[in-house]
Amino acid sequence: MYLKAKLHPVPPLLKYPGGKEKERKIILPALPERAGSYYDPFVGGGAVFFSVEADHYYINDRSEELMALYRYAAEDNKEFFDSLSAMDSSWQFLSQTALQYEAELLSLYDHQKGSPETGADAHYPWRLLLSFLADSLPDSLSFSRLSSGRYLEMPLFWEYAEKSFRNKIPRMIKLEETRGRLPEEDILANLEGCLKAAFYSLMRSLYNGAAARQDMGGERIALYFFLREYCYSSMFRYNAQGEFNVPYGGLSYNRKNLSAKREVLRSAAFREQMARTSFLCEDFADFTAQCSPGPE
Repeated sequence: MYLKAKLHPVPPLLKYPGGKEKERKIILPALPERAGSYYDPFVGGGAVFFSVEADHYYINDRSEELMALYRYAAEDNKEFFDSLSAMDSSWQFLSQTALQYEAELLSLYDHQKGSPETGADAHYPWRLLLSFLADSLPDSLSFSRLSSGRYLEMPLFWEYAEKSFRNKIPRMIKLEETRGRLPEEDILANLEGCLKAAFYSLMRSLYNGAAARQDMGGERIALYFFLREYCYSSMFRYNAQGEFNVPYGGLSYNRKNLSAKREVLRSAAFREQMARTSFLCEDFADFTAQCSPGPE
C-alpha cells in the first residue's frame, strides 16, 4: 500500500509546540513511494500522522498526558468524553448567558462604574454583576438546571469570577476616563471575558490538583485537552511547584467551543485510523529500538 497523503485528512488533534502542520507541504512529497507502516517518534498533535494513509501506524511521544489523550479518544473512554462534554456545555452556557443578557449587563456596568469602592455595604460592580448572574437568571437558564453544569456550581468558580471582575472592571473604568466611552461590543466582550477567564482558571486549578494526585483518569485528560485549546498561544508552561500557569488565551477565545473537535474525535475516519494505531510513550531512542522499520 502506498504511503500517500489523504484526500480528506482528519484535523490535528491539537496545536502543539513544534507542530508540523505548516511543514506538511514539505514533508508529504518526501515520503517513500511505498510503505506498509508509518512511524512517528514525535507525534505531537498528529498533523502528519492524520494526513497519510498506511496499513498500520506507530506513534510515540514522551508526554504521558498526550498519549493518554490519544488512547482515551481511541477507546471512547466514557469519563473522558463525559467530562469534555460537561466543560464544553458550561463554556457555551456562559456564552449564551452573556449574549441573552447584554442589555442587563451594560446597564449594571453603567450604573455601578461610578460607585465608591469603600465601606462595608458598598456594592462593587463585580459583586452586583455576579449576584445578577448567580441569583437572578430564570429557572430555564439557571446553572442548577444545566445538565452538565457541575463545574459552574462550584464555589471556586465564583471566587475566580469575583477576582476576574475585580481586576478587569476598574481598568475598563480608568480607560473610559482617559479615552471616553468604550464601544458597547468591547464592554460586553470584556465582561464575558471575565466569566470565561474565571472558568478557565477553575479548569486549571482542577487540572493542577489532579496532576498533584498523579490521577491519570479521564477527567484529568479532558482538562488537559481543554487547557491546550484555551490557553494563551497554546503554550504549556509550569512553575517551580510543577503547576501549569499559562493564562486564558483572551477575548478572541470567548466564543470558541469544542463541539467540532468532539465530533472529530467520534468520527468514523478518526476511529478507523485509531483502530490501526499502536500508541507508545517512550524516549524516541527506545521507540525506534522497539519499532524499527523493516523492509516493507
